[in-house]
Amino acid sequence: MTHDLRFTSQWNNKLICQCFSTFRLWDENKYKIGSRFNIWINDHKCTDPAELVDATPIMLKDVTPAMAMLDTGHPLEYFQSIMQRM
Repeated sequence: MTHDLRFTSQWNNKLICQCFSTFRLWDENKYKIGSRFNIWINDHKCTDPAELVDATPIMLKDVTPAMAMLDTGHPLEYFQSIMQRM
């Protein structure tokens, strides 16, 4: 089964790479190693499906400023506000 992975923004231009990271609310049934995802930016489907190669659950309080910046291109406080709206 192929799932959809939706983005509202091309955060940090990360989706133009061979691999990228993303923070999502944890769903152990959806985010399994080997799962495939159609990548969407708003209503535009991007490239071929992506494969999940690693998943590490992490609490929001444990995300570092560097992780937040690499994932979104924004400071930790803004990253936290994004995650709290998910």
